[in-house]
Amino acid sequence: MFKKISQVLIFTLPVFLFCYAWFIVIVSLPKLDGVTTVRSLNKMVTIKYDDNGVPYIEAFNLEDLFLTQGFVQASHRIFQMDILRRLSCGRLSQILGQTTLNTDKFNTMLDLENKAKLEYEGLKPEYKSYLDAFANGVNAYLANNFEKLPIEFKLLNYRPKPWTPMDSIAILEYLNFQSNNNFDYINLQNKIINKLSPNDYNDLVDSSSINNNDISLWRNFKIFDESINNISDVFKITSPQTLTGSNAFVVAGQKSNSNGGLMATAKHEKFTNPSLWFLNSLNTPAFSMAGASIPGVPGLVIGRNNNLAFTFVDLKTNSHKFVLEKFAPKLSNYYLSRSGYLKTTTVKNTIPVRFKRDYVFNYDITRDGPVINRQQDFGIVLAYPSDLTGEMASNFSLNLSSNIKEADTALANYQGSPRQYYVVDKEKNARSYISGYLTKSNLSDTKNFIDGSNLPKPYFELQSQTKLQPKNIFDYSVSLINLPLILTNNLKPCESIDSELALKFRRNIKLGLPDLNDIESSAYDLNARKLISHIAQILNNANICDKFVLETLPGLTNYDGNVNGSSLTSLIYQSFLQEAAEKLLLPKLGSKLLYQYQELCPDWTTRLINIVEKNKRSWLPQNYTSYNSFLVSIYIDTITKLRVIYPDFDKAQWQDKHEVNFIYFLSDLIFKNNNFSLPFINFGPFKIGFDNDSARMINVLANGKKVYAFSGSIGSVFTFMLDMNNASKIYYTLAPGQSAQILSDYNFNLINSWIETKPSVMYFDLNELNQNISHKLILTSR
Repeated sequence: MFKKISQVLIFTLPVFLFCYAWFIVIVSLPKLDGVTTVRSLNKMVTIKYDDNGVPYIEAFNLEDLFLTQGFVQASHRIFQMDILRRLSCGRLSQILGQTTLNTDKFNTMLDLENKAKLEYEGLKPEYKSYLDAFANGVNAYLANNFEKLPIEFKLLNYRPKPWTPMDSIAILEYLNFQSNNNFDYINLQNKIINKLSPNDYNDLVDSSSINNNDISLWRNFKIFDESINNISDVFKITSPQTLTGSNAFVVAGQKSNSNGGLMATAKHEKFTNPSLWFLNSLNTPAFSMAGASIPGVPGLVIGRNNNLAFTFVDLKTNSHKFVLEKFAPKLSNYYLSRSGYLKTTTVKNTIPVRFKRDYVFNYDITRDGPVINRQQDFGIVLAYPSDLTGEMASNFSLNLSSNIKEADTALANYQGSPRQYYVVDKEKNARSYISGYLTKSNLSDTKNFIDGSNLPKPYFELQSQTKLQPKNIFDYSVSLINLPLILTNNLKPCESIDSELALKFRRNIKLGLPDLNDIESSAYDLNARKLISHIAQILNNANICDKFVLETLPGLTNYDGNVNGSSLTSLIYQSFLQEAAEKLLLPKLGSKLLYQYQELCPDWTTRLINIVEKNKRSWLPQNYTSYNSFLVSIYIDTITKLRVIYPDFDKAQWQDKHEVNFIYFLSDLIFKNNNFSLPFINFGPFKIGFDNDSARMINVLANGKKVYAFSGSIGSVFTFMLDMNNASKIYYTLAPGQSAQILSDYNFNLINSWIETKPSVMYFDLNELNQNISHKLILTSR
């Protein structure tokens, strides 16, 4: 009898657990139709959804509008929102345990919780009311769905606390800090600097201002190695941001075929599920705006209203620096300055840790920033623009601006890490602004700076932060600006766009919306064309008899640098570059460091080409007498391997070996120390040969098992394009979609438009929307 019961349980228990999990997932999906009561509303609000799950909110006033935005965001992204606020304030360990303790320790030192309170108190009364309304909307969702929260809360067995206006500010501040961090890049530089000679080092990384004596000074400074490794590990988890930056441009109406100003942007993110962006349309009888917001933050960060459109790129400047402090031998809280010893401020903090005792720790703050690592008499201090960013106020002001002059005022007040904003209005004007803060330093005999683009330069002391004055650029604009200390790998896509725009304008070609999409996804690369032409030339002169090699020459001759998914030449070119990288770089870097280098430096192909073009003898393998003979040999090896991979070689395509997976944004973090995972919350792989921005940033599989297998982790996941004379539609690509909730229809339905590079439509004219409504939800106060 007991044996029969056991057998029944063995078969029925998994079925029961599966059905229970399925039920939890289904009941937690957001309500999209019918009527819902939200008592804090003043008047009834209508939410319409299009076929892609984009919500269009229609309210009678701005307070109800922002309240409903909070309600809608929470219904799709509440777990992501809760993780973002915990990440911002150092409270992940409260739900995830000791795995995230180092992340929490570092983020606690940023003190964003207190800074958010100060920033909130300094806001205009109307902006406070919008933040309050947004928080009320999130809390209305939590109250209405207390027993129907997403499955992540069930798995982790906790409930989110009520939302506050300060949570929104902290998220915005943290993402501002995170988007300009270059810690991984500094870590990479430090590893390469300890591996190579100064000359070889200069070939691989951005080092235009590095002094060779500085390199030897830091080569064996273990406290720096330890500090940067720890911080780099902190930012490997939960971060959707990339080192590569994004690209954007605006075009004045005089240069568009519709006579209206044009705006386009591509935000390079990691391929995560969900993305960092949430699309929404916000409308009152007197005001409309549509675009992308950040989950947990009211308003839009990219989009348009009735009168103007706006976007931005992070400039990836040298905003975050590391300062080497010398502490007094017997007085551990005193550090040396030019004027003598100064006393640190000691802060005591407590981090709740699940399944463990609360973690209590003290950290010191110098006038330059918090001490993040200490060994004997030396300490590493993180110096960054730590004043209030003013980003929340600037966002609200920009969202509600009715003309360029008001946009000028909004962006002049922004005080965060350097950004380039773009604005285009209905009066044909296109404008670009650089605004923000740079950390400034001056000569001293007591300080050492270590930073990402000038690593390392000793004897510098932090002064007051330097405000960048807004710089206006008319006609057309891209983010290719001569600002000191910008990491060069942020500029490469912009150079391509700048070349494309300049070429079209020289030929008096006026642009329209289809052109924006082509230019945004273009990887037009003069270096690639130059190298391909050189290879074709030397192959023609090399007396090669291999017919398969000779059959590829016409494709090489006609290759224009664009990575085409259906192109055999694109596959040959990318495979050739990887073969060359392994022959030139692998012997000196090793496989692990080479992979990190290719992952973090999307301009590695350009640097590799420069090594070849300049005939750098220090890189050429000993068994080759010249780079021409090297290139011929590498090319033949590449074709030989590709023929083995593809029996039908003439039908091979680049996209057959270029794929991406969309990884659940907390997979690594939640399951890091466990022996199980939930693969169904990740999805892919998808072939992405079409996406040329992504193709630039390929990460080569370094396991040695797959030949020329290219796995992308970074791409232009979100693109946004509009014409100010087209009042009805906005065009975008966004993958994987709107909802973070498992089994939501809106996780998958934008993949095809992204793969095909045929942008989806977002309606600015609600009359056109009414013909494409898939759901309608009414919120009422009764």
